[in-house]
Amino acid sequence: MVSQAIVQHGTIRLDSYDKSLLDSYGYVFHQKNGHYYSYFPLGTALIGVPFVAAANVLGLDIVRVDPLVQMAMVAFAAFFSLWILYGIARLYLTPLLSLSMVALAWFGSALASTLGTALWSHNFAFVFSSLAIFLVLKVRADGGGLKISILVGSCLFMAYFCRPVLALLVPFLLSYYFFKNRWAAVFAGLVFCALMAVFMGWSYFEFGQILPDYYQPKRLGNADFMLAVYGGLFSPARGLLVYSAFLVPSLLLSLLLAFRGGEYLKLSLITLAWPAAHLLSVSQLPHWWAGWSFGARFMADVLPGLLLGLFAVMQAFKGSRLLCGALILTGAASVFINTYQGLFNPYSVKWWNAEPNIDMNPQYLFDWRFPPFLHNEDRHRLRIEEHQSQAKQ
Repeated sequence: MVSQAIVQHGTIRLDSYDKSLLDSYGYVFHQKNGHYYSYFPLGTALIGVPFVAAANVLGLDIVRVDPLVQMAMVAFAAFFSLWILYGIARLYLTPLLSLSMVALAWFGSALASTLGTALWSHNFAFVFSSLAIFLVLKVRADGGGLKISILVGSCLFMAYFCRPVLALLVPFLLSYYFFKNRWAAVFAGLVFCALMAVFMGWSYFEFGQILPDYYQPKRLGNADFMLAVYGGLFSPARGLLVYSAFLVPSLLLSLLLAFRGGEYLKLSLITLAWPAAHLLSVSQLPHWWAGWSFGARFMADVLPGLLLGLFAVMQAFKGSRLLCGALILTGAASVFINTYQGLFNPYSVKWWNAEPNIDMNPQYLFDWRFPPFLHNEDRHRLRIEEHQSQAKQ
């Protein structure tokens, strides 16, 4: 709907829509300075402009076909995500092993269970962040020229524009880039800053503040910070290392490689330091569990760095039967959870969050008796009965 407002009226304001329609979306749309706006990041809406324009040319009502247009964008983002991931893997691995690792990465992570199910702000943020990483990794020691620096800075800004928490990638990736070519990294940083200045100027003109509401850090502030950190890693409902267990051996070996120094230590800025900073940041959100979702949705943003670590580990320990065995076992569990359950089981995704409402009953995030990835009709009925019994007491 925001994309259509841009196409038809040249604005992100949603005043042209009926108020009752906007109100039916709840907190998604809000009124500010006498106008209606979307609360969420603007990057995906801007990318959606050509898709919506095509729908308008075909005479389609965007309100009615919105889910169809969104899934077309999901497929578009998925294609480029896989293509870029394969490009990153090929910097370290053979074609066949690259395909195998990318398949594991997709089907065994939130790439399938989150980015493959709906259009989130994560989808295109992943495309731009992984492309920025690929460009920096691929360039030669001479920096790859001015065009690469412009592309890196632009991709970093677009990742942030789609999902503000991707601002954390900027210092870590540019620091790694600095080790390759300091002037190329500085220029990429200047490009990012220039685009940020334009964005802030537009925001001040549109909203009277230097950043839109969603982009401001005021949403941070969680009294249960340490619990959120633990939950983001090990919760049966949101734990990254539970839902994508194949990352456990990868992270351990990435840490070992970092202690070796050299290129692996530099690479750890992206594979370890950035994901750690991201985890600490999203754990400061009061709703650190990402509301009604499946698995570690908030940690999907750092999958480009974590998967880069996997590819580097596979190169460094190629031929290791122990590593291959560990990845086969943990990978099979991850694929079952994210693809079989996360894509096709409505009890794992919809009903586990809805009955009871997880936002009102966050204690269930740590209940190993009824983990989402094992949920089914019978277990759901038992869970509801137990909840109702406890509510009466």
